[in-house]
Amino acid sequence: DSATGGGTNHGKATTDQTSAPTDSGNPGRKKRKRTKRGAGIQKRRRRGEAAEAEQEASAGREEKDEDEDNEAEDEEEEAQEQTQKAQLNSQTATEPTLSRPLTLGKRVPRPDWLLLEEQEGAKCAMHALNNLLQGELAPFTMGDLRTGAELARLADIEAQIEAPGLLAEAHDDDGGNFTYQAVGRALGRRRFDWRGVSVTHTQTGGADETRTVYEAFADAEVENQPKPILGIFVHHGDHYTAMIKRGETIYHIDSLQGPSGGGRYVYEVDPRLFVEYAQRYTRGRRSRSGREIGGMYSVYYDGRDYLNV
Repeated sequence: DSATGGGTNHGKATTDQTSAPTDSGNPGRKKRKRTKRGAGIQKRRRRGEAAEAEQEASAGREEKDEDEDNEAEDEEEEAQEQTQKAQLNSQTATEPTLSRPLTLGKRVPRPDWLLLEEQEGAKCAMHALNNLLQGELAPFTMGDLRTGAELARLADIEAQIEAPGLLAEAHDDDGGNFTYQAVGRALGRRRFDWRGVSVTHTQTGGADETRTVYEAFADAEVENQPKPILGIFVHHGDHYTAMIKRGETIYHIDSLQGPSGGGRYVYEVDPRLFVEYAQRYTRGRRSRSGREIGGMYSVYYDGRDYLNV
C-alpha cells in the first residue's frame, strides 16, 4: 500500500507540474519571447536607420540644389562682370584718354563779325558764355554767376536733407572760378537751358561724325516749339570754351591770351575733332589735373516768361 500510495502521489505531483507550467519551468518559451522582442527592437532600429538615411539623402539633395543655385548665380555674376569689362575695354579703345591733350582745332584769323571776349583773371566761365551768345542777347555778368553759385549751394543743401552725407561744394571762389553746376543755375535763372552733347553711332558701331554734329546743333524742342541752339558750352574740367556754328564751319573760341593771340585767332573744328571732344568731355570724367569734367552742352534760350510779359 505504501508503495502504491507512494506511486500515486508521485504521479499526481507530476501531473500538477505539467498542468501548471511556469516560465521558470519552460526556458524554451522564454527564449522565444526574447527572440520576438529582439526582432522588434531590430525592426524599429532598422526603421530608424532608414529614416535617418532618408533625412541625410534629403539634406544632400537640398544642399546639391543650393550648390547648383549658387553656381548659377556665380556664373551669371561672372557673365555680367565680363560684359562690363568688355564695354569698358571698348570705350577705352574708342575714346581718347584724358592724358592726351586735344588740339583746339585749326587756327585761323578771327573773322571781323566774330566777337571774342578776352580772358580777365579766372573768369573763363563768363567769357565762354558771352563768346557763345555773340551779342545776340545781354551778356552774362559776374553777378549772374555768383547767383548761380548760390542757387547751386542751396540745391546741395536740399540734396543733403534727402541723402545725408553728401558734401556741399563752394561752387565759386574769389578769383572768378565757377563749377559747371553754378553755370547751369545761372543759365536757368535767365531762362536759358542746355542739353548734353553725345556721340551718335552708325549701325556698325562706329561714330557717325556728320550726325553727331547735326544733332548737337539741331533746334531744341520745347512744348513743340523749336529753340535755336546758340552754341556749345565746353567744360574741360579746369577751363571753359565755346563753340559756335556758322554755315558748315564750327568755330572754337578760347578766351585765353595765348590761344587767342590777344583776340586775333579762333579755331576751326572738323567733324572728327568734334566727335573726339564729345567722347572726351563727358560728365563725370576727370581732366588731366584731376578735376571733374562737366561735359559739353548745347545752349538755347527759352525765355517764355519774358515773351509773355
